[in-house]
Amino acid sequence: MSRAQGSRTVLRRELLTVLRTRAYLALGVGYAAVVVGAAWFSGGAESGYLPTASSLTTPTEILVPVVAFALGYRVVLTDRSTGELDVLRTYGLGRAEYVLSLYAGRLVALSVVLVAPLVVVGGLVWTQSGPTITVIAWHGGVDSPLLLARFGVLTVAFGAAVLSVAVAVSAVSGTVRTALALAVLVWVAVALGADLGVIAGVVTESLGDEAVVWLTSLSPNTAFRGLVLETVVGVASGGVRATSVPASVLSLVLWTVAPLVVAVRKVWK
Repeated sequence: MSRAQGSRTVLRRELLTVLRTRAYLALGVGYAAVVVGAAWFSGGAESGYLPTASSLTTPTEILVPVVAFALGYRVVLTDRSTGELDVLRTYGLGRAEYVLSLYAGRLVALSVVLVAPLVVVGGLVWTQSGPTITVIAWHGGVDSPLLLARFGVLTVAFGAAVLSVAVAVSAVSGTVRTALALAVLVWVAVALGADLGVIAGVVTESLGDEAVVWLTSLSPNTAFRGLVLETVVGVASGGVRATSVPASVLSLVLWTVAPLVVAVRKVWK
């Protein structure tokens, strides 16, 4: 079996695993219910695409890591425990091909889970808000479905970064219990550390406004939040700078690539 064939086999296997696992399907349905419910009960669906995206930012920031870690924190451990990892090595599949194929399969599944509810939400906005949302009255900007699409792209990018961390956790852990504990500790440190650092700097007046703007791009969740504020909500908030867009994009890229490098180095342990 060539490396290309091995990569396709792992990719296909991961997609089928997600489709056949009831827990993953239940997780996807639950996530969709929360997203659609949040859009509906917040009144965003009746107000327009931009208010809808704004109302979904906080639930998305909280729930996407839960879904991504659930999909990724056991992937390597499962192959180790079943002996399938040794079989793949015997057939000549390289570390990088294995990790990237495994990650790609889970990322496709995660993307479907994250995007599908937004398609439903977009349909609700289209049918419930009517022609009154074509112009944002207070700033004269156009309230377009492209804003919700942009929000969807940022959500997938955020999920991709978190999933990468989850795969790395799975690669370096020896047991499921260790992986679960490490996933919680890592994400608490990453998610809360950046926010608490910025808040502490502002409260103690040791950070200026420009420093805060740059520091908000340090973690995946703050980078996601800042990009939503800058590129989605920002169309109706002139003059407000929430983050550095290039720095936040670079942060999400690094949070996606670096953990995968760690996973590749540790997967054969």
